[in-house]
Amino acid sequence: MTRLAEEKLAVRTANELERRIMQNRWQPGAVIGSEAQLLEEFGVSRAVLREAMLLLEQRQIAVRRRGNGGGVRVRRPDPSGLTRAVSLLLEFDGVAPEQIMETRILLEQRCVQEAVRRADLEDLGGLTQLAREGLKLKGEAARRQMGDFHLRLAKISGNPVWALFTQVLIQVAVDLIGRSGAIPSDRDIRKQFEELVHAAQTLIDLIAALEDNDDVQNVYANFEVSDDALAKFAA
Repeated sequence: MTRLAEEKLAVRTANELERRIMQNRWQPGAVIGSEAQLLEEFGVSRAVLREAMLLLEQRQIAVRRRGNGGGVRVRRPDPSGLTRAVSLLLEFDGVAPEQIMETRILLEQRCVQEAVRRADLEDLGGLTQLAREGLKLKGEAARRQMGDFHLRLAKISGNPVWALFTQVLIQVAVDLIGRSGAIPSDRDIRKQFEELVHAAQTLIDLIAALEDNDDVQNVYANFEVSDDALAKFAA
């Protein structure tokens, strides 16, 4: 078998294993099989199987473990791989950090709206606490806390797709800003946290109003039109 034929067979083998993982909804840590079992099942050479395993590892959906209790196991893909690829692509195409932030703001406004419908006071209390803790931090720790705040808000929306893209956009912005050298000052970060504390409290007040008012749609409509404090979330 030629090298090219081996590569194509490895890709087909990897694709089949990937299909099984997703179709069967196997959880991280689940054993796909030992090397011996997979060699027998697929009828390929050890070189082809190892190439297929390398592809699955590069796709971050499986990992090989040696020794007792080893074999090929399912793993949860890490968003960091996606983040780095997106960051490099956008920077290569000349996208500015401001454009990334504009996109995140649009997404976050939708997250805020959905958080009002779904969140409870405990969720929003956690957001407020993150913002208050951020007031005490400086430098990298403060910037990381800011990212954690926005990611927590996205998760409260209840939409895992929004949360994933928020995470990616935050990290891409961090990468681009870091490479450009335009890092926000501690003073600017603190001002943003002060605004976030106020915005989070605004949402808490709104949730309480929704719970106490039978005309939920009216309260929500007024909130959407008039509450300028919501813009502070995406600052």
